Amino acid sequence: MKPSGKPRTPSALSDALHHRLNAYALAASAAGVGMLALAKPADAKIIYTPAHKHITLGHPVSLELNRLGVVNFTLSVRHETGSYIYRTSVAAAYGGPGNSVAGHRTTAGYFWAASALRAGRKIGPNLYFVPTTGIPPSLVNVNVEFKSRCFGSWDNVTNRYLGFEFRVGRGPTQYGWARLNVSCSPGSTEKISGLLTGYAYESIPNRPIIAGRTKGPDVITAAPASLGALARGSSK
Repeated sequence: MKPSGKPRTPSALSDALHHRLNAYALAASAAGVGMLALAKPADAKIIYTPAHKHITLGHPVSLELNRLGVVNFTLSVRHETGSYIYRTSVAAAYGGPGNSVAGHRTTAGYFWAASALRAGRKIGPNLYFVPTTGIPPSLVNVNVEFKSRCFGSWDNVTNRYLGFEFRVGRGPTQYGWARLNVSCSPGSTEKISGLLTGYAYESIPNRPIIAGRTKGPDVITAAPASLGALARGSSK
């Protein structure tokens, strides 16, 4: 059979696949990984970013989980006043439509609380996620009527994990976590602080992530802020 003289038209990549490949390329570049690491993009699923950022009153920390220039969540210490209470909370603030944190409704029933997950916990559809709209879910708070103690599962904890469920625009659901230390000093509504020590997200949509997982063949460690700079076309 004679070969056809017509040139073959190359197949166009779907938008979703093109976006996935770009994401892997950005992750590998930031981590200093060569092109050989991109030969099997399915092997790179978790993008982990180490951090050392203090969260204090007036100094919130914004999280770009997927490092594409979009703020998914903001962690902050804030004053909140009401008819009968005056409290300070470290909270996961509103970050966009479809974004939520693993948590539960408090025993008081009128606000949400974020769960302090331990390392090894699977973060995915198996957890209950609460909205970040309206009053953000609190981690720990001090009520003016009970200054002798702090309230919440994040009361003076180290290396606990805040679980995330998020979307970028109209994209699919993804899961991630932030590792935090939280300090609360009883007797003062201003002595609450947090320390973000790292965060990660699962690059495969709808796939759960393990809290604290930072090593393995399916993990890429990214330099802080580098992926965001690359995605925004930084010339630095």
